[in-house]
Amino acid sequence: MLWHTPTEAESSWAVCLAGLVINIVEFITNGVVLREAWGQAMQALGKTAQLSVGGIVIFNIWGFLLGIAAVWLYAAIRPRYGAGPTTAIRAGLFTWAVAVFLANLATIPWVFFPRGCW
Repeated sequence: MLWHTPTEAESSWAVCLAGLVINIVEFITNGVVLREAWGQAMQALGKTAQLSVGGIVIFNIWGFLLGIAAVWLYAAIRPRYGAGPTTAIRAGLFTWAVAVFLANLATIPWVFFPRGCW
């Protein structure tokens, strides 16, 4: 059987993998693609364009905490939707929508960042 009830070790690996994937996607999105736009936005706010080491550590911790939330949500909805990649995608999309999309959407009315950053 391809999908089964995960053991504690498998769940730990799932959390680590989810956090790693989140951190890689965030790095590519914000550290490569949007790097210049974020730098300009930070300078416009009177902040340095370069992210500090402490800031990078905080974002990486956030990524792993978000991974924990995504795996927890997957485990919570698995009885209803069944085990498998479709359920994992549902859990991932919902986690992204709440943690990233809605959080960024909330900053739009304040016009802190240029349109290209959100």
